[in-house]
Amino acid sequence: AAGLVATLLLALGGAGCAGDGDGGATAGAYACGGQPECGTERYADGLPHDALHVNACCPTEAPDGSLTAPYATIVAALAAAEPGDTVAVAAGTYGPAEILASMTLMGAGADRCAVVPGTGDPAALKVSGAAGVAIFGLMLTGDPDLLSSPCTPPACMDRQALTIPTGIGLVISDAQDVTVSRIVVRGFQTGV
Repeated sequence: AAGLVATLLLALGGAGCAGDGDGGATAGAYACGGQPECGTERYADGLPHDALHVNACCPTEAPDGSLTAPYATIVAALAAAEPGDTVAVAAGTYGPAEILASMTLMGAGADRCAVVPGTGDPAALKVSGAAGVAIFGLMLTGDPDLLSSPCTPPACMDRQALTIPTGIGLVISDAQDVTVSRIVVRGFQTGV
């Protein structure tokens, strides 16, 4: 049997902060500059010791995915990841990414870690042709103004340089066994 093949598009709008009960952010949960740029404090609790680390706010000259030399982008970490790896994403704001193999994408929390779509690609996050993917602890947002609210992380990038089109939070296509939890999708037009 070929298995279940599904396409899922999430494009949810919303205003304000989601409550703790649904994995959302709470006002004031993350203060810009309230944590050091590098270190475990920027990641979710329960960080696996062998995870590949991503931290846009911790610059390094030779990234290798370690805690002290993290990748600056989710894309770079996914390119280096092997099937079954965990990619741990620190508090910050990141550009779009696509997961093509079995792995876990572990964000620091929807109140601290945002993924935004890019110019020419309306999806913030895609899962394509993969089986056995887990994604949790992220905000997917299509509205750059949400990045300056008390509910979202510091960008660690030039917010003025962000060109976010009307888009889609999450696209899952030709994938099997995809688990999505503790995700907040905001700032996209409904009905896309």
